[in-house]
Amino acid sequence: MAKDHDIPIHCYADDTQLYKSFTPGVNEAAALHSLESCIDDARYWMTNNELNDRKTEFIIFGSPFNLGKVATTAIKVGDHHTKARKSAENIAVRMSSTMSIEDHVNALCKSAWFHVFRISKIKHLLTFEQLKSIRNLEN
Repeated sequence: MAKDHDIPIHCYADDTQLYKSFTPGVNEAAALHSLESCIDDARYWMTNNELNDRKTEFIIFGSPFNLGKVATTAIKVGDHHTKARKSAENIAVRMSSTMSIEDHVNALCKSAWFHVFRISKIKHLLTFEQLKSIRNLEN
């Protein structure tokens, strides 16, 4: 990238994450400007990788008290304004803005019930041994 930023950048297979720490109401505008500048540089660098601005997620982590002081509600990614989310998925872990595990547990329960429901629909087609092997996979 063209500029040096004080923003850690983590890249995964098809995901890039940027992190910026700030104090609500104190250095929030400067942090937002720094983050948007880094995003602009990352977008320029990723031009050949077909970055989709509309798929970009933005989340602010903090205590409920500190989140109540945050004035920022969106971040500019190209020509698109991305609203701050209450939770986002990061490598199969659902993370909430308050760092609560509740969103992750709810997502896991929803997924588990979906798979149990699907198995119940084909249960009559499976042998007892096949059903036992499914049960063993769950443990």
